Amino acid sequence: ENFDRVVYEMGGTGTPGWRVGYVDRAVQDGSGNDVTVAGDAILQVLIDGSAYPFDSGVEPYSGPNPVLAQPGGSVVEVNGSGVFEGVTQSFIGVAEPNTPFDVYTLTNPTRLVVDVAR
Repeated sequence: ENFDRVVYEMGGTGTPGWRVGYVDRAVQDGSGNDVTVAGDAILQVLIDGSAYPFDSGVEPYSGPNPVLAQPGGSVVEVNGSGVFEGVTQSFIGVAEPNTPFDVYTLTNPTRLVVDVAR
């Protein structure tokens, strides 16, 4: 009840590296195109050690994009941008600028977790 949780479930083996932080605008790696993200702040999530689905045999995410959060929380939506040069890029729209967050991994299956304070 004190945070909103965003979970990225990863296929394959190994533990991913990550870089997560606030950015002024959402820009897709590789193309330089702007990505529309709802909210008053944007957390960029970069997951290192990613492979393209056609190279790894792992099924790519096929759900909705963006994923809309429950109203009333800190997270507004999550928008996946894709994989470029071994890095999966995603953006989390946050309701308020500079909201504290925490990032960690879990195993079995491998997941990257971003908890955003409420």
